[in-house]
Amino acid sequence: MVFKVIVLSFILMFSAPAFAQDENLPAPFSEEEALPDAGLTPASPFHVFERFGDWARLNILTFGSTRKAEVKVRIAEKRLAELKAVVEAGAESSVVESAEGFVNSSTASLQNDAEILDARGQDASALIEKLNSLSLKQQTVLEDVLERAPEQAREALARAIENSRKGLEKAEEVLGRQVERRLIKEEKAGEILEHSIGRLKKQIEDRSEKIKEIAAKGEVPPEVQTAFEEKLRLLEDRLVNVQSKEEFKETRASIRESFKDAASSVLELRAEHKLRDEVSESFLKDVERDRLDVAQKAREAIASAERAMAEARTALTRAESAGKTISENVKELLRTAEEHLKKAKEAFEAKDFGGAFGQATSAFRNASAAVKSITASVQSQNLRTGEVKPAETGAVRPLPVKTKPVESRPVSEVNSGSANTSSVPSRVEVVFTDEGFRPNEAKVQKGGTVVWVNKSATAVWPASAMHPTHDVYPEKGGCIASAFDACRRIGPGETFEFKFDQVGTWKYHDHLNASMFGAIKVAE
Repeated sequence: MVFKVIVLSFILMFSAPAFAQDENLPAPFSEEEALPDAGLTPASPFHVFERFGDWARLNILTFGSTRKAEVKVRIAEKRLAELKAVVEAGAESSVVESAEGFVNSSTASLQNDAEILDARGQDASALIEKLNSLSLKQQTVLEDVLERAPEQAREALARAIENSRKGLEKAEEVLGRQVERRLIKEEKAGEILEHSIGRLKKQIEDRSEKIKEIAAKGEVPPEVQTAFEEKLRLLEDRLVNVQSKEEFKETRASIRESFKDAASSVLELRAEHKLRDEVSESFLKDVERDRLDVAQKAREAIASAERAMAEARTALTRAESAGKTISENVKELLRTAEEHLKKAKEAFEAKDFGGAFGQATSAFRNASAAVKSITASVQSQNLRTGEVKPAETGAVRPLPVKTKPVESRPVSEVNSGSANTSSVPSRVEVVFTDEGFRPNEAKVQKGGTVVWVNKSATAVWPASAMHPTHDVYPEKGGCIASAFDACRRIGPGETFEFKFDQVGTWKYHDHLNASMFGAIKVAE
């Protein structure tokens, strides 16, 4: 027994200093974004003792659900400080990925606790506040580190930022259920939402200023720009959800001014950074003017989607009548838009106006992307046939893909023996959605072609691993290293295709958002 106490004391000696607040906090962080000292990190062989000490502190020395939640938050903040420390120290990618995994698991534990409290019918407001605060802190710290992170760390950081967004979404989801079941008072729910929206708004405004500073000195890294755009959408989604959900009806009245202020800020930033979105801006303007009628906005969004669909159908008919070839992918994009529009109308009939608005917005974006893709396709075909000059359309001829044979260096070998390729397709389609690449792993014959279709609301840039060097797939000739590289942003509705001549499993990612990745298996 005495021996166990001595061992436990020794382990806690490693972890205790990290719970003390660092008095010399770096300048970029406010008090709300302050972190404890990182202490031992995953780069140290003794980090296992640090983690065991945290486990012992939580499970042996801490009693009561409230106190345990507080300790979990402190542990999560330690893991965040460790990730920041290993990135700034230029640690190997495996160490950074390990630290990122610890950050994600500690946050997931808090999310799970919130779900458990809600399932038990208990007031989860304190835990929701802690989860909100932690997720927002992760956003600021990780974005700041991403800006100056070495290349090998950016993919892991992008994943961690995405997971912090999910923490905010989970907190709001549980809060909505708690309010609906009257486990949390309206006043408390209003305080939580107001603080979360206000802090998120302040972070975005600060990030905007930072991006302008970077732009004044040179090019803004794609990961930094993408993180900013995603954060704008995150705030917009919070505003839309709270304004459209019935469970927040009473709460909205008490925080109206804060929401109007946030809507105004988003509109200004979208205009300033030239990130226009017709449907979202219309919604935000009504929030700003305090005249929002969710049912009316849903009706307007459906009408906008119908107009966009009509324009897309007309563009398609004209193009095909002129003898132009429009890819099946664009037609599929139109079919997807039609499905969203159908669901929007069904939701509207069921008086689910928030759902109707969301579906109609997706339909509008898909249809608009189809129009853009059809127009670009027609211009490209006109250029090839000499019907118009490049100056008339501003179109740029795509660079040919170079495919000179070199020795293969696959991540992992597949089909090492003789294989029957009759079941392996020679042409495969991978769809990029707001959730990522679908399928995440595709299989194609050697010499076959993979076509990426962008059905999301944002641009995508498929490229070979690793990020950002793009050098794993061995054929050279791309804009950075490997020939397996789109070398540009692929807009909504557009496509990119690549012929694979090297057998193996080739990992790839979205260069604009490295947390999105997939793999292509090439078989003999």
